[in-house]
Amino acid sequence: LIGYFADRNPEVCDILRRRLLSAGYFFNQITVTKDAHGNYDTTQLQLRLKDPDLFVVEMFAVPEISREVVASGVRSVVVARDASGYPGARVVRFASDAAVPEFVARCLRAGVRRVLQIGFEYGFADATSSLHDAGISVDSVYVSAPVREPGVIEAVKRSTHDFFSKFIARGTPLPDLFYFTDDHAAEAGLLSLALAGIRVPQDVRVVAWSNRGLAPVYPKPVTRMEIDPIANGDQLSDYVLGLLGGNQSADVPVMAPSYVAGETFTAT
Repeated sequence: LIGYFADRNPEVCDILRRRLLSAGYFFNQITVTKDAHGNYDTTQLQLRLKDPDLFVVEMFAVPEISREVVASGVRSVVVARDASGYPGARVVRFASDAAVPEFVARCLRAGVRRVLQIGFEYGFADATSSLHDAGISVDSVYVSAPVREPGVIEAVKRSTHDFFSKFIARGTPLPDLFYFTDDHAAEAGLLSLALAGIRVPQDVRVVAWSNRGLAPVYPKPVTRMEIDPIANGDQLSDYVLGLLGGNQSADVPVMAPSYVAGETFTAT
């Protein structure tokens, strides 16, 4: 029995499900949500954790849930951005910041002096510390999305567009580069710039986070930090199937984006 939590990154989860079913394992999904008091409702999880044959794969983990899994003694793998918050668990790191060093190096070579980072999820693909350490001025803005799925994508785009409408109306000087840590925010930001007659990259350069296959839509190829969910799904599946098959010493994979040069920032 395999379980995973949350409905994020469905491509990774779908590949994991198909690979495990093909190998003869029973697959079951549990989504842990918060109750009316803001606490995680782990009722279904607690029932499943009584099964001694259970193997849990926790997608985009939260420490409160992982602690219950680890305490139960069942075998498990956790997919998380930071391994330090999950003592006792096997952690596959989702290294959203893996391409940041190359991005910063290219900024330095291109003479970028000021960056405005725009995102939705705090800490995700964050480049502020690395840019600051490199002597590049950086400001950070997080757009709000006061809705839950479904509807959060539209909310992120609308909030980003509202931010740019006010930013442009104030006559705020443009930075050298906009860095979007969310692909939906990037798409809305690029559209807002185009509607205002601001050219990319002639007037301002742009780098964005991107899920392969869901890259921000723009007439020019966007320079991006691109994650490949299909490859990630196979990485995770290989690791989990190895553990289930008795290979306890396999190297733990890391899910990481690659820097992909496009036309919105052409530093080499």
